[in-house]
Formats: sequence, C-alpha cells, structure tokens
Amino acid sequence: KSKLLNDTILKYNLKYAIDIGCGDGNNLSLFEVCNYSGIDVSKSIIEENKKRFISNKSKKFYLLENNHLKIVDEINRSINKNDSIIVSFDVILHLVEDYNYKDHLDFINSIRASYCLVSSSDENIDYNPLIPHVKHRNYSKDFLSAGWELIIEKKIPNCPDKRDIKLFKRNLY
Repeated sequence: KSKLLNDTILKYNLKYAIDIGCGDGNNLSLFEVCNYSGIDVSKSIIEENKKRFISNKSKKFYLLENNHLKIVDEINRSINKNDSIIVSFDVILHLVEDYNYKDHLDFINSIRASYCLVSSSDENIDYNPLIPHVKHRNYSKDFLSAGWELIIEKKIPNCPDKRDIKLFKRNLY
C-alpha cells in the first residue's frame, strides 16, 4: 500500500496527504510526502502521534469527534487541491454501521483533494455477525457516483478478505 502511495506521490507531484483513519502512525513512517494530516477517532492514538511527531511541523493530527466541518475547513485552507491526496487504508470495511460509512464518504468528498487512495474489499457481502467489525461494501460505485474516476486498481495478494487498493481522481475540478 505504501509503495503505491509513494509511487502516486512521485508521479503526480503530490505534496500533501490526508490520512483518514491514520491509526498509530506506522504507515506514516513509510510515506514519502512533504505534508501530512492524520485523522482518527481514537484519542489515545492521536495523542501518541502528536508526541511521536512533535518536532515535525509538517505533520498534523486531528481527533475526529463531531468536528468534521472544523477539520475539513482547516485542511482545505492548508492544501492545494491539485497536489493533495486522501488516504483511506483499511477503514471502509470496518465501518459496520451505514451512517458511519456515509459520514466517511461525506468526509472524503468534502476535502478538496484531487486524488484518493483506498484499500478495502469492494463488493457487497451480507454482514456476518460472527465477524463483528467487518462489513464488505461496494464502495467504488459510491465514489464513481460522487464524481471520482478509478485510475488504478491493484489486488492485495494473499488477502483473505479480498481487499484491493484503488486510486481515484476527482472529476469535478
């Protein structure tokens, strides 16, 4: 995943990555990007990331807690839409509730970046309560209907939950 992101950053000369569901920052250590905003719902994760990257002013972290509009506004003021990418690695398949999925898509669509890189399964499969934190969705159809164009698709080898990684480019700009 990080290789495709880094290749995309180089190919399109991207300067800013917005990582929705950034987690513990381990992926960030693999990303080769000038400016980075990490967003997560876990207060402890965001606090740890802020401590870990305290000396690096090009890295910002946001706790997502009913403050979507504030975060989107701040990010949109700090990025150039033509050199920015949104990253959503392994988030969508963990959004079991439909309203959380919709909020995630709305959040992505509110950020004025030209590219979005997503890793997730991409097919509708009935929810299995025996696997309580996974819901497979055909998210790419929602991206396409929101004005994104699929430009790269790669399967993640040996992945039991059929995740792939897809790069979208926004058509609305």
